[in-house]
Amino acid sequence: MNIISHRLLTFILITCSLWLVIPSVSLADAEHDHSHQHGAHVHGVGVLNWIMDGEIVQISLQSPAINMLGFEHAPSSEDELQHLRLMLDNLNDMAKIVQFTGGECELLSSNITNPFKKTLQLDNHEEGSSNQVIHAEITAEYQFQCQQPSQLKTINIKLFDTFSGFERIDSQWIVDGKQGGATLNHHSHLLKVH
Repeated sequence: MNIISHRLLTFILITCSLWLVIPSVSLADAEHDHSHQHGAHVHGVGVLNWIMDGEIVQISLQSPAINMLGFEHAPSSEDELQHLRLMLDNLNDMAKIVQFTGGECELLSSNITNPFKKTLQLDNHEEGSSNQVIHAEITAEYQFQCQQPSQLKTINIKLFDTFSGFERIDSQWIVDGKQGGATLNHHSHLLKVH
């Protein structure tokens, strides 16, 4: 299977998996009383979908920006801008995101969606400006190739150590045509593969 058709298949599988997650996220939304939340945007909660197809492991993370930044508005100070840069650096550092046990997996590609892309530099007149309340989302997608996929035992999700805003991550997975889910937290963040 070529990489383009594999990516299309992966996109379709992740999209289908998200439909499994939406009801559980809606229930979590009812448990968290944040008057400014809408729909699946729940502070403290992220969604991680992962698929293993042969040698390829695809991981997709969606999270409110507040979980990783501590705020959801465009950075309006040098301190907030530095937090944004650090978050992006952390999302591109695999040692701070995931750790594979077995499988000899290497990163093939990553894509981080930054809702504040235009604010990586501040104009002098912007600093200290009032912040609009928005519900910014961060999406990170990673694709790995595993030389020995049958030897992949676990995936340690290190997001709780890297970003203190996560209380829970709802995970859905598809491995060799089977699917399931897990709720991850500070004490339970290991995904068993085989």
